[in-house]
Amino acid sequence: MLEAHGAENIIHAAENSKKGFFERWLSRSCMAWTHLHDFPYFDNYELLTAMELNAIKTVTPHIKRVAFIGSGPLPLTSLCMLKQLRGSIFSCPKIMNIDCDPQAIEQSRTLCRLLGHRAAGMEFFCTKQAGDLSLIEYDVVFLAALAGLTQADKEDLVMSTLARMREDAVIVIRTVWGMRGLLYPVRSLRLDPVVSD
Repeated sequence: MLEAHGAENIIHAAENSKKGFFERWLSRSCMAWTHLHDFPYFDNYELLTAMELNAIKTVTPHIKRVAFIGSGPLPLTSLCMLKQLRGSIFSCPKIMNIDCDPQAIEQSRTLCRLLGHRAAGMEFFCTKQAGDLSLIEYDVVFLAALAGLTQADKEDLVMSTLARMREDAVIVIRTVWGMRGLLYPVRSLRLDPVVSD
């Protein structure tokens, strides 16, 4: 029987492999945006992103810049969010996709070049160290469910991320429960309250 940490590594690799395969298939297509909707649970991403944005807008209604940590090779959340944030011709949202895997970042860039104007506003940053990028300019910072494979890694990533954000910015930590725990690691974060002087 696999240990939990070993199983999570396999699941993480499988999820990235699936998204990487789909991105490579899309990159050979002249109709990338149309085929993007063929991704097995694209509709779920659109619904989840819409729900998350509606919740976030109750706290901070003006979202211009978003960072997504753990964006992977197929940045579906970022693309769905970009589409939904373009509420008017004056709205030019920017989404910074951050991942520790250089191949995932390059695959994302390739896909966004193919998507043309539909991906305008997508930016990319590859880093192995969470502290390499300031997050001060971002209104919202997302942490992917697969960012931080162990409980300790996730908690360290959350604390490091909070330390680099503005006080009035929002952090969204994706996690799962129930049967979804078979696909993604379940994390329950218990962080000491951050006390400011």
